[in-house]
Amino acid sequence: MKQTRIGVLSLGLFLLLLAVPAMSSPTGGCSLPPSETFYLTGVAPDLDLETTAPSSSTPTSIDSPSLTKTGGNLYKPLGTWYYETGGGGSNCSLNSLSALNVWLGLRNSDDQGTKFDVKADVFFGPSATPFSTGEVLCVSGLVRNPDSAEHVTINFSPFSGIVFSGTPPLSVKISARIGTGATCTGHANATGLRLYYDAVSRPSEFDATFGPACPTGPTPDGETRYVPCPCTTQSIDC
Repeated sequence: MKQTRIGVLSLGLFLLLLAVPAMSSPTGGCSLPPSETFYLTGVAPDLDLETTAPSSSTPTSIDSPSLTKTGGNLYKPLGTWYYETGGGGSNCSLNSLSALNVWLGLRNSDDQGTKFDVKADVFFGPSATPFSTGEVLCVSGLVRNPDSAEHVTINFSPFSGIVFSGTPPLSVKISARIGTGATCTGHANATGLRLYYDAVSRPSEFDATFGPACPTGPTPDGETRYVPCPCTTQSIDC
């Protein structure tokens, strides 16, 4: 009787596995490393994301427009940085982002005491909607002296893995406004916020993790569909 029950259970498990759509192993076409660091580089209007760490001892800076609480205290952009070089092979997956590290200061020393909200939106390709956003509120203690720039960390929101082939078309847009919140008191306007980057001492950057994409069930038109593999590195079969 026990052997019969075991046989029935084994048959039932076998049939269940047959009923579940199979997810194949990765095709091996993704040549990106499991993790890559993207550094803010360039001078406006040519702002880039690069995977080579900065070597300069002098940081580059970029300023926001003037900021004020008047008119709704809307976010105003400092700039958008694009990754447009390199290649990733085929059937890759963007799986996660680390926090964005930036160094901030003031455009004008008269604004000392002003507090700021800072937002970073991350886009993929030509989409006008960010797939991940980070925001830090009421940043205080900023000064005009670049040697005393404040290190600020912006955590990104989680997202579902994004499948792609070729160069990952990432871009990050950084914006600022006057600080908000019931306890965020201070000046109601400022000449602007300054962001430092592209130097050994000011390597504004974030990390991205990648992996292979796995083929799964075909689309209605018969094409193979790829999804992020349920593994975390390219050395593990999905």
